[in-house]
This record gives sequence, structure tokens and C-alpha cells, in this order.
Amino acid sequence: MPTSQRESLDYRHLLEASPEMVCVIATDAPRFTVLAASDAYLEATRTTRDQLIGQGLFEIFDAYEDTHRTAGREQVRRNLAESLETGEMCSTGPLRYDLRRPEDSGESFEERYWTTRSIPIGDDQGGVSHLLHRVEDVTEYIVQERQQDWRNGTDTAHTVVADLRRSLEQKTRRQFHDMFMKAPAFICMVEGPSHTFTMANPAYYELIGHRELIGRTVSEVFPEQEIDKFIAVLDSVYQTGKPRVFYEQEIVLRDEDTGQPGAIHATFAYLPNYNLQGEIEGVAVFGFEVTELVAARQAVEAQAARAERENRHKDEFLAMLGHELRNPLAPIGMALEVMRGGEEGLDEEQLHWGMDLIERQLSQMTRLVDDLLDVARIERAQIDLQLDECTLQSIVSGAVESCRPLINRKEQSLDVLLPDATVNLEVDPVRLTQVVANLLNNASKYTQTGGEITLETHVDAPHLVIEVCDNGQGIDPDLLPHVFTLFKQSETSLDRSLGGLGLGLTLVRRLVEMHGGQVRASSEGTGHGSCFRVEMPVVVDAPIAGDAPTRQSEERGESMRVLVVDDNRDAAEALALLISAHGNNVEVAYDGAEALDVADDFEPQVLFLDIGLPKVDGYQVACNLRNDARFEDATMVAVTGYGQDEDLKRAMEAGFDHHLVKPAARAAIQEVLTSVQNSPARA
Repeated sequence: MPTSQRESLDYRHLLEASPEMVCVIATDAPRFTVLAASDAYLEATRTTRDQLIGQGLFEIFDAYEDTHRTAGREQVRRNLAESLETGEMCSTGPLRYDLRRPEDSGESFEERYWTTRSIPIGDDQGGVSHLLHRVEDVTEYIVQERQQDWRNGTDTAHTVVADLRRSLEQKTRRQFHDMFMKAPAFICMVEGPSHTFTMANPAYYELIGHRELIGRTVSEVFPEQEIDKFIAVLDSVYQTGKPRVFYEQEIVLRDEDTGQPGAIHATFAYLPNYNLQGEIEGVAVFGFEVTELVAARQAVEAQAARAERENRHKDEFLAMLGHELRNPLAPIGMALEVMRGGEEGLDEEQLHWGMDLIERQLSQMTRLVDDLLDVARIERAQIDLQLDECTLQSIVSGAVESCRPLINRKEQSLDVLLPDATVNLEVDPVRLTQVVANLLNNASKYTQTGGEITLETHVDAPHLVIEVCDNGQGIDPDLLPHVFTLFKQSETSLDRSLGGLGLGLTLVRRLVEMHGGQVRASSEGTGHGSCFRVEMPVVVDAPIAGDAPTRQSEERGESMRVLVVDDNRDAAEALALLISAHGNNVEVAYDGAEALDVADDFEPQVLFLDIGLPKVDGYQVACNLRNDARFEDATMVAVTGYGQDEDLKRAMEAGFDHHLVKPAARAAIQEVLTSVQNSPARA
């Protein structure tokens, strides 16, 4: 069924409850399929909806095949065809159309007389979408007319007919009034070319705020409305007799109490109202409020738009991630080619250049991967703060130390302003150091060479305030509300000269919030620098004794037997070379089974084990060796790409003493070796 036909039946239940004998007919002439019918129509024609709906109008009554019945049927068919063709209402005088009696009545047919009106319902394209077929049973009128003609002549018959018409009209009006007064839809009736209100049901009064209606025109009742378009619709229906339907129409009404305008949405149908003479006397307006439905749909559409934007940001993020991960590989590959050297070999300066370059690029990749893992763990609530007492000075010192290479490389100045007295904090030292370092790293990255950065801290007990400001490129006002949002970065040129994925600031916000604090960003716009302010309720009163930082010694100690196990040969041999450079005796194995064989002969004191080993994984290797009395005191170090909290826990349960995440820092490896050399068991 076309959309226009389907939409016009949205008020089927109102039609079915109508006291008038009406049915809605499709425009599929000459069949004229019945689409809907009122209960009054079914009762008058002694049919049911199952018998009627979906059937051709004349198929239902085709069993009545004789001359006097067929004449009435063909007249109705012609009227329907004429209405469909001209778009005008067509009516008939009384026609005989007999009805079949119930089977137990003893007679086949009952003589009945009807008047009919065929009313075309227009569509938005100016065509006819349906036909409204209205019938009236005038058998009683005809019978009485005959009787009066027989008894008193024609004049008396006309008087009776007039009385009967008035009686029928009054009865119809009462039935119609009862129906729409109880209807949940809002309904009103306006009459005449000025559209004066004559009736309205309680639902309509509720809609408009119980204004005075009856006897007033539409323009008088709604002075605040842009009423011209509504009057134009009423004029059209009143003058042409063609119904109009409007979906989700916005209406602005003033609140009676506050006087403030408010908008609602409603679906309206405007239908011509005919008198018994077939003349249009006004317009009936039916409607349903759909404000909540419209709001729900708009919310779904907005949510879909947000999801689309977020997916687009994620796609852009993944594309940048691939770019950022590949970026360090090019200079590393180039440095390796240079360090491999030609026939003349490398001088010491070139060798140091290559080593420094590789170290910087590996540090960049490691920081990127660490940030990605931290964000993922925080988003899944898999990070717990390890609260401890420490000093603000130690936090700032650690953060500045980690960012100093980048700041120095860009020849930037860094002013650090700390309170004179020691400030004691109860925080997760590692995570708070990460917060400050990320803010400094962000400031350096987006500040030009030679720029200025300031790190200032002060105490507003119990709050610690940290501010990192710069005179760099600043933040666009449109981006400022989103600087801490994952997957949301500013537009970036193809050269990606500034680098980064926006992960650092996302981590800052999450970690600060986990400490019960908040972080805000401010900027006067592009080219005017930016400032990030952190406030956290983490200051404690009690000072901490013996909190002076210490430096790990890298002096070469006594030689140890060390076993390195990794299925990546380059990684295994590089780590073995680093450990042997400190005078240790190192053996290498490339899978779990080989590691157990080598350990059996070599009896290592320290083992650096990869976890994802072929044949026998690192966890099982550690368990097997711990069950051997010779390795009860051996130090086992897990060196793996698995860096989440549950991975650390599983490593400890398997018998490992340390857990290093690849790529393991040289300082961390040396710290393990030094701790073993200085342990009481070797004293």
C-alpha cells in the first residue's frame, strides 16, 4: 500500500467508533477494496470486518443478483468512479439495496433504501488517496413517505420527512458528541468561513490550557500563534472538502500561569464536516500529542550522530597510532644501517650518535605503549592506586628528570617553583609523578624551540595545587572543552610535526580523579600559550623521615652466572651482551625446553625469562626450576610484553622475583643484578 494510503489510516480507531455509517475505500476502480469501516456501517449492512475488510465493495453484495437490486449497485459504482475522476463529492438520492435476512427468518431478503455520499480524500500531490463512502439508511423515511402519500398526500409526506431528518440529525449529533467527549485524542469542531469553535472535547481543552473557546474564532483564541498557516489549512478543507493530515506539527502556546511560550508536537487531521444536505458546514480537527515521541526520536538521532562522531574519532586515532608506532622505526633502521658500517667502519662519534638515536626512539615507543596500556586499564577499572607517603619535592624531581631530555633538546627554559618547606603527601607516587611528567611533556611538545615552561606548586591544605604553564601554541577555543577526551585531538597536518595521540592528558585526568582531585585547562587561544591546573586533597601533616633520594650504584660487582631465555634471538643476544658487559658469565636459550636443559648443566644464579616461549612457557619453566633444590635461591626475572596487574600477579605466583615489561630499561636490569650481588646470601 502506498505511504499516503497507510498514513491516512492512522485514525482507524476513531473511524471505527464513529456513529456514522462510513467506510474507507481504496482507489483501485472498478474493484474499490474496503480498507476500514465503522461499527455502525457493519451493523447496518449485517456484515463483519472479517467479511468486509480487503474485499471489493461490490463483491460482498454480488449475491443479490436481480434487476431492482442491481440498479442501485451500479448507481453507487458510477458515483465512486465519478468522485475518483473529478475529485469532487458525489451523492445519490434514495436507492434500493436489499439486505439478506438471517437464515432462520424464513425470508431471503429485506427491502432497504439508502442515500450515499462518495467523498474523495486528497494526498499531498493533489491526487486522490482514498474514498470516504458514507451511507444513510432511509428505509423508515421511504416507508413513512409511502404511507403518508397513500393516506394524506404528498404535502403531509414532506412534513414527516422533515421531522424524520431533524430526528436523525439530533440522534447523530448526540452519538457523535458522546464519542468525541470520551476520546483520548483531542478533537474540536469549527464552523463557517471564519472558523468559529462550536465543540471541543476535554482533551483539547487540556491541550490549550482551558481557554474560552465556544463562539470564538481561531484567531481570537490563539493570538500568540503564527496562525496564518493554520487558517490556510482550515480554509482549504472548508472550501474544497479535501481532508489534510500533518505529522509532528510544532505548536507554540503560552503557559497560562507563567505567560512563557512552550512548544509541543502533535499530529493533526483536518476533515470536512457535512450536514444532512451534503453541504460542508465546518471542519473537524483530530489530533494526538507526540512530543515525547519526537523527543525520543531526536535523542536517538543525536545519540547515533554522537556514535558516528566517536567512531570517526576512533578511526582517526587508530590511523595516527599506526603512524606514531611506525615513526620511530625509520630512524632506528637508518641508525642500524649506519652502525653496521661500510668498509672503513665507524668512528666513536658515529657509534654514540646511533646509540643515542636508538635509545631516544625506543623511549618514545615505550612511552606510547605504556600510555596505551594505562588508558586501557583505567577505562576497565583495572588500576588501583598504591597509596604511600612521600614528598612533593621527590614527585617533582622525578617528573622533571624524566622530561629533561625533551626540554633540553628543544632548548626550552623550565622554571620550577616549590614551597620552601617539605610538603608531605599521601598519594600513589608512581602515578602522581606520571601526572606531572605528562603535563610537562605536553607543554614541551606544544611549545616552540626556545620557549618557556613554568611548573609551580603550592599548598592550600588539604589540597595540593600544581600548575604547568607555557608560552606555546595555545589551545583553540573549540578544542578546549575536549582536551582531556580520548580520541579527540585538534586538526593535525600531514607532517605530524608535533606528534602524540592525546593519551597523556587523558591519563592525567583519570589519575587526578582517582586521587579525588580535578584538572582544568585554560588558554587565551591559538598562539597564546596554555595552562593546566591540578587540585588534589592529598596533603598530610606528618613529615616523613629519611626521605632523601638515593642513586643506584653501577659499579661492577662479582661475576654471576646468568641465563637469558627468549625466542626472539635478537632480543636474547642483545640482553646477553648487555649483562656480560658487566663481567657476568651468560648463557642463552631460545625456548622453554632448551632453557631447562641449559639450566640443568649451567646452574644459573639469575634467570631472565621471556613468558611467551615455545614448547614450555616461561611460567612453567619457573615452576619446574623452583621445584629443584638447586634453584631455591636463584633470582628469576620475567621479561615480557605482558604488563598488566594480573600478569604481575601470575608471575609472582609462578615463582618469579621480578617482573620487567619489554623493552626493559637498562637501569632496571642493572638494579636487579646489583640487588643480587648485594644480597645477604652472597655476603
